[in-house]
Amino acid sequence: MEEGRLAGAYNLLSDGDFCLTVNNTAATRPRLWPQKWNKVGNVGSSTFNCVVLDRSENGLPEGVSGNALRLKCTPTYADVYMAQEVGAVGSQGDVFTIAGWCKADSVLSAGNAEFEPRLGIRFYGSSSFSTWRYIAFSTNRSGWHLIRQQVTAPRDYTKLQVGVFYSKNNNTAMFTHINLCRELYGNVYTYDDNGNPIAVKDRSAQQSAATYE
Repeated sequence: MEEGRLAGAYNLLSDGDFCLTVNNTAATRPRLWPQKWNKVGNVGSSTFNCVVLDRSENGLPEGVSGNALRLKCTPTYADVYMAQEVGAVGSQGDVFTIAGWCKADSVLSAGNAEFEPRLGIRFYGSSSFSTWRYIAFSTNRSGWHLIRQQVTAPRDYTKLQVGVFYSKNNNTAMFTHINLCRELYGNVYTYDDNGNPIAVKDRSAQQSAATYE
């Protein structure tokens, strides 16, 4: 039992640092596969698609635990991702914080939308999933970097799905420490298409707004 003045955030995902692995015996050359994550999208047969344990290969900074999941794609590959389903039940308007680390040898894929390394989340309710809500990593950095963003449930839901994506690009991307927490306190931010925060609402429903020229 957790004790203290403030409750810590609880990660709803299992094995966000990819420490639990199994051998992918279906591959031409056996490689490690994440045990708690499913190959849902167009993950190819390349041996680059695997969990990378060797720290000289994954480049994780000293003091950072865990392993990295590596995905490879080409500009013609869409929906290259692995996902995990979470049996959470809740209501429209629930707020989650999704976060994770990425290191990618990304290139700018001219003419391709959604080519950035991304995290994604979607909610299941009324017999179907909502559309993916994507949070993109920077394509201007080659080292490990963190993204964190709040997402609001668009509908009542009985489960949700979180994915790591690397599509319509080239080379490889690695991911680690994927985290999903349900927020009980704090603020809900709404963003425009350029990533600017245009509204903020606290959990008591007090709302402020901003505009940009």
